[in-house]
Amino acid sequence: MADPCNGPTVCHNDVCPENVVFRNGEAIALLDFDLAAPGRRVWDLAHTARMWIPLRPPELAGEHAHLDPFHRLAVLASGYGLGVREHQALVDAIVISKQFGTRYTSRRVRAGEPAFVEAWEQRGGKVGDDRLITWLEENRGAFLRALSSLNP
Repeated sequence: MADPCNGPTVCHNDVCPENVVFRNGEAIALLDFDLAAPGRRVWDLAHTARMWIPLRPPELAGEHAHLDPFHRLAVLASGYGLGVREHQALVDAIVISKQFGTRYTSRRVRAGEPAFVEAWEQRGGKVGDDRLITWLEENRGAFLRALSSLNP
């Protein structure tokens, strides 16, 4: 799950809702650093965006299907202070980190790990995963346009 480009930052590599502790609706702690490794900040931001926005096609977004993932990506990147020169790297990292995540999850599913098997099945298995990767790849341009909309 580590950034293939390495980098100067220690990335968590698994910033998902299950790894955040909330108190009174406010995030107070980040847990589960077993995948932490050196990387670029866009790598952790890409994973965070995929999990929290979430970056999924409407048919796979469940309760979040009514949300605009493109606008939410732009707001997240802007709030994070991401510069215009980093937009392409973020979009690339979104797609590549999903591909890495697929390989990681597939290994865990093949090993029969119950939590991974259950999550994989809930997300539609290989068909759902392939659809998600295709959607991310097809929307590279839309992600870049959305990012540029808040940082013209």
